[in-house]
Amino acid sequence: MLQRAWIRLMGLSLLATGVALGQPWLPRGVSWLAGLAVLAFAGLKARIILSEYLELAEAPRILRGFTFALSLVLLAAAGLYLAAWL
Repeated sequence: MLQRAWIRLMGLSLLATGVALGQPWLPRGVSWLAGLAVLAFAGLKARIILSEYLELAEAPRILRGFTFALSLVLLAAAGLYLAAWL
């Protein structure tokens, strides 16, 4: 189970790296999407760590609470990121 989680984490890391490295070659009108994609990948990785490595999948109410808090932090980060593009 942890091996599968590790593989998913590595895959998401590679995707985030690819998006971040490809961002300078995107047209100016859509290059801001790369940052949001990297934030989304970070959120998915954090969720995998919470559920698999910290074994919060066995405590769904606590996992929901952490997921809610994580979502708020990611929304705040996305808002700050988008504010910088204005």
